[in-house]
Amino acid sequence: MRKLGSQSYKFLIFFFALFLSLGAHSQELNVKVEVLAPQVPNANKRIMEVIEKMASDFLNSRSWTGREVLPSERIDGNIVITIQSWDGSSEYVAQAQILSMRPVFGTNYNSPVFNKVDKNFNFSYLEGQVMDYSEQEYKNNFTSLLAYYAYMMIGMDADTFSPLGGNPYFQQAQAIVNTAQQGGNEGWRSFDGNDNRYWLAQNMVDRKFEALRLISYEYHRNGLDMLSSQMNQAQNALKNLLPEFKKIDRFGMGSLIDQVFFTTKSTELTGVYSGLPHQDRMLAFQTLVELDPANTHKYEALRNR
Repeated sequence: MRKLGSQSYKFLIFFFALFLSLGAHSQELNVKVEVLAPQVPNANKRIMEVIEKMASDFLNSRSWTGREVLPSERIDGNIVITIQSWDGSSEYVAQAQILSMRPVFGTNYNSPVFNKVDKNFNFSYLEGQVMDYSEQEYKNNFTSLLAYYAYMMIGMDADTFSPLGGNPYFQQAQAIVNTAQQGGNEGWRSFDGNDNRYWLAQNMVDRKFEALRLISYEYHRNGLDMLSSQMNQAQNALKNLLPEFKKIDRFGMGSLIDQVFFTTKSTELTGVYSGLPHQDRMLAFQTLVELDPANTHKYEALRNR
């Protein structure tokens, strides 16, 4: 057998190290970005497509956590950016809907995990502009917005697989809030309203809201993920969560976490609890209506089944 020369040997070592490095820093997100401008008469379709691609590449082509992630473990999501006005140059007034989901074990069903409408998704972008981003300093509002929601999607997903598993990613989101305040754009400060990025990040790292985050873990891992293999055990776990829902502090200032949870889960909760016996369905109905009166019309199906 021919022996490798020293240069060839060094090259193989370098290639192997590079391969391991790439594998250890794979991308966590698989997010489709769509940019719409139905009410903007002068909208440039080509520019919208450029923004779509730049935002998609920014989210999906980098490692946000430094962890090794298999392709099957990437988080699926959608971000729909609706342009409300454009100055014809670089300034866009917009809102966005951010959605992420995770697969349910043993099924083809994807459970929604995060669903949020951001009404102040305003940004600046010129064609050819580099999507510059730094964790240490503020660069621009567009990349700050995308990075913030990247960590939110990752954190929400992590909470469904391990108790409070999203902590480091919510802390990253909060750090982005702190640096992005330098830009003066709406949604990053406490006084910009109660339904904004500041308060959502604050809720996610606030210990008084941990009860709902722990419910999310139990609901997904011991409820949804078990339904296909151990239905009775899973249904008991779901039923036992109903008293836990009442531990949610709905009256804290800026308590967006419960709003986001029920906005994301109301339809699914109705379907999941509809499989319980009558008495348990009634308990589910009473609990969910009390905690989430905005979606009473959905929960009525539990009572009328």
